[in-house]
Amino acid sequence: AAAAVQQITAGTGNQGVVAGAAQQGVGAHGTHQAVVPGRSRHYGKLHLVATYGGPLEDGAKTLRPPLHYKRRDVFLNHCRKWGAHRLAAALPLIQEAVRRTRRTPDLDGAFSERLLLALTSKV
Repeated sequence: AAAAVQQITAGTGNQGVVAGAAQQGVGAHGTHQAVVPGRSRHYGKLHLVATYGGPLEDGAKTLRPPLHYKRRDVFLNHCRKWGAHRLAAALPLIQEAVRRTRRTPDLDGAFSERLLLALTSKV
């Protein structure tokens, strides 16, 4: 699931890559209610590192649990690609999608898809 979230983050802007990664993430968990909060955690970590007061590498060292060494470079590239301002704009969209998927589980697929399209337009 973490790999699917990273593919979504990296592939934002390419709707085919985003849709494929979203289906992969849902297939691993069986529901959007598990995938959307995962996106929230991932983007929250990205924002935390992007707003760190020094180099991104030092900001990544402050994360607990620490980043896996194989995903560290990809994660830092996502931080550079998104930047603090776009991540700050994306977080409320993700939090709203989490809230909606919890309130209306029957429509979680639609809310998740809408979130992906909104994130795609942010890049």
